[in-house]
This record gives sequence, C-alpha cells and structure tokens, in this order.
Amino acid sequence: MILATPLEYILSAALFLSFLIIFVFALTFYRLASGKTFETTKEESETVVPTERTVLQPKAAFSLADITDEDMMVAALVAAIDYAEETKKDVRLLSIREIQGGSNENL
Repeated sequence: MILATPLEYILSAALFLSFLIIFVFALTFYRLASGKTFETTKEESETVVPTERTVLQPKAAFSLADITDEDMMVAALVAAIDYAEETKKDVRLLSIREIQGGSNENL
C-alpha cells in the first residue's frame, strides 16, 4: 500500500480550491447577469398589501353654486392641484364646504 506524498496533498487541495473559486465566480457572474441582487430578493419576499381608502360620498351632487366666494374657489383649486400632483392620478372634486369662524383681518 502506497501512501500519497505531501506534494499530492498540496496539488489536490489546490485543485479543490481552484474549482471552488471558479464555482463562486460563475455563481456571482450569473447573479449579476440575471439582474438580481441580494436587496431585491429580500424586498420581493416581503409583500405589502395596500389598504384601500374609503371615500365618503356627499349627500347632494356638487355644483359650482356651492362655491360662494373667490377664496373658496382658490382653496378648492389649490387643494385639487396639490392632491393630483401628489397621487399622479386624475382628481374629481366631490364636495366643498365653507369653514365659519375665521377672520381675515390679520392677513
């Protein structure tokens, strides 16, 4: 029975290490070429279900007669434009009401 020499152990260890390095390199190249990263695979596993917001329907249909003054018109336009820019969707004004009690003398 002939035992392996130390040189053969070194060569077999080097061969195993080279195969391991080639395998890791090929796996890394495959992940980069497929476009997947470690961050995206982690985010894909956590799915977030968006909650639907309920919109309260007004009692009466909205008309331009509901807007009583110029300040109310400006406030409605600014709010609608702001909401449309924020959500990137079409906006429809359902209702508007005047808030009583405020004084504009200090403005």
